[in-house]
Amino acid sequence: MLTRLRSLKLTNSTNSIGESIRITQRKSRFESNFNPNSFACSSQSLSNSLPKSTRSFRYSTLEERKEKMVPFGHIKELSMDAYGCRSIGEIILVSNGELLSKIIKELLPHLLDLSNHQLAHFNIKDMMKKADSNQFTQIAKTLSPYLIELSNHHVGNLVAQELMERCTEPLHLQLVSNALKGNMDQICKNKYRENFLGIILNFPMEYLSTIISGTLPHLKELSKDASGNESVRIIIEKGNHEITAKIFETLFPHFKELDGDRYGAQIVDELVQTLPSLDFQLLEKKEVY
Repeated sequence: MLTRLRSLKLTNSTNSIGESIRITQRKSRFESNFNPNSFACSSQSLSNSLPKSTRSFRYSTLEERKEKMVPFGHIKELSMDAYGCRSIGEIILVSNGELLSKIIKELLPHLLDLSNHQLAHFNIKDMMKKADSNQFTQIAKTLSPYLIELSNHHVGNLVAQELMERCTEPLHLQLVSNALKGNMDQICKNKYRENFLGIILNFPMEYLSTIISGTLPHLKELSKDASGNESVRIIIEKGNHEITAKIFETLFPHFKELDGDRYGAQIVDELVQTLPSLDFQLLEKKEVY
């Protein structure tokens, strides 16, 4: 029993000595990295203790850190994923300048597919909101030729509306008006026509005239169509006097035919009710009255 107690005391003593040595060593390492004057650890020592990749990230600029977080080469696939699209959306919202340009460059060849995708179209809309003038020009040049196709898609139409609403500069307005002017009859029969017409009718008159002029040859046909009829009435109600006058001049020779049609009669009534508020000087053929 006495021998066993002596052995136990010797073991405890040895453990205490070992623990004291370890505490002294840790204290020594801490003091070697600690400057009591500045109350800061040695940055060189801290840097050396980190992995190389971590050190480069730790001392990089904010923009460099953002760029390292972007999964270039996989942005399209992630944008079409239920969880990945959220991550890409968050990256786009905090990106700008050169970083956003790199993201746009990678996505440009796939803009149409992404715009028609149930999930990815959110990222395309966010990208347009964040884009500067030059970046938006790239997007507009890529998507504007597909405006009619997008306008008929159940999610693509939202991207098309976003694109049109953000067109404020002459170049952007010209791109959109060129895409629409020969295809307004399709917009007028579109399921989402009311939204599109609301945007188009707010365009500057210079571009609005170009777009409406492409609609005039189809006015008679549209007036007899269930969907087109509604669009023509929207244009008459929300358009300015000059636009309404052009519609009146185009349809007046067909008033008798339209008056006998279920839908056409509505257009005739709408124009007749609007006439008193028209500036007659805008009409080229005053003898019409």
